[in-house]
Amino acid sequence: EETNKLTKELNSIFPKGINWEFEFNIPRMIVLRTKNYIMYDGKKIKLKGSGLKSSTLEPELKNMLNEFIDALVFDKLDTLPEIYNKYIQKALNITDVKSWCTKKTLSPTTYKSERKNETDIVDAIKGSEYKSGDRIYLFAKSKVIELDEVYKAGPKKGQQKTKKVKVYGLMENFDGEYDKQCYVDKVLTTTKRFSTVIDTSIFKKYEVEE
Repeated sequence: EETNKLTKELNSIFPKGINWEFEFNIPRMIVLRTKNYIMYDGKKIKLKGSGLKSSTLEPELKNMLNEFIDALVFDKLDTLPEIYNKYIQKALNITDVKSWCTKKTLSPTTYKSERKNETDIVDAIKGSEYKSGDRIYLFAKSKVIELDEVYKAGPKKGQQKTKKVKVYGLMENFDGEYDKQCYVDKVLTTTKRFSTVIDTSIFKKYEVEE
C-alpha cells in the first residue's frame, strides 16, 4: 500500500510519459555507508559491501558480525551488548583456536617482502615444511623481547628493558597460549563497522591483566 502511494506521488510530479514502477518491495534496508548495506526482503537477508563480507575476518568474528546484523534487522538492539560480551568471553577463553585464525596463502612475495606482516609470517613458518602456494592458518600470540633488539643502543636510563610484541603462531602449534588483548581488541573493532547506525560507545573496552 505504501509502495503504491509513493509510486502515485512520484508519477504526479514527473512529466507525462515518465512513469515510475517498483519491481519489488524491501521491508528493511540498513545503509552503513556507501555501497555497504543490509537488505531484508521478508525472507532472506542480503549483504552488500566489503565491510559486511570481509574475507579476512576470522570465522568467530564473522559469526559475531552476523549476530549483530540479525539484531539490527529484527529490532533486537537491546541484545547487542549481550552479544558483544559473549564474544569478549570467547576471546578470553580460546581452546579451539581454528575459529580465531586468519587464513594466509604463501606466495613468493611473502618471502621477499620486508613488511612486518610478511616477515612475521615467515618467522611463524620457520622449521615447517610449508612452501609457496600453501595455505596456512595463523593465530596471534605475543612474545617478550629485549629492547636492544629494537633499539640497537639499548634502552635509555629509566626506560623499561623489555617489550611485549604481537607475533604469529601456526594453528597446529597452538598450546593454549595466545594474545588475549589482541582478540579482545578485535571484538571491539568489529563493532565499529556499525558505528554509523548504532552508538558503539556502549561497548566497553577491556584491558586484559597480564
